[in-house]
Amino acid sequence: MSATARFIDQWMRQRGAPEIAAVGTTTVVVGFFIAMGYTTEKDLVNLRLFPLVLIVCSLAGCAAAGVLTWRRLWRQGQDARERFIYDIGVRRYGVALWVLCTITLPVFFQSLLPEAPFKWVFLAFVAFTAFVVAWPLMLWGGFTWGYIFSRLMNRNSTSDLL
Repeated sequence: MSATARFIDQWMRQRGAPEIAAVGTTTVVVGFFIAMGYTTEKDLVNLRLFPLVLIVCSLAGCAAAGVLTWRRLWRQGQDARERFIYDIGVRRYGVALWVLCTITLPVFFQSLLPEAPFKWVFLAFVAFTAFVVAWPLMLWGGFTWGYIFSRLMNRNSTSDLL
């Protein structure tokens, strides 16, 4: 494991990391909303911020779930089957899907949006949202992919899958 991966792994496993991730995500999302001009007194009076509060809470929950997912799935396999599931499924397939989702979703939205005053801020928000939401989903997707393919290959724990 590289030095950067070891640093990230140590940070994810420390006490309070899910709460820190949730608070950090909330801060970033609120910053995006302020940059796009959604927080005015008129919005507060008309309760137009309620959907935005739901978005903030949902993303904070996804960030906390991402940290807990990392703790559960980012590990070394003990036998050949577990090495296939965790090393190939989670660390390769799951992370590749996570990165792909984070890159392709803003590109897709960029082609749909006409020129808008806050277009690039919105696209950065979409990329951040895809990053946070796809984090736990894609790691679990990689785990599922690795588990299914290790079963389909009908390998037992004594054979070498790598």
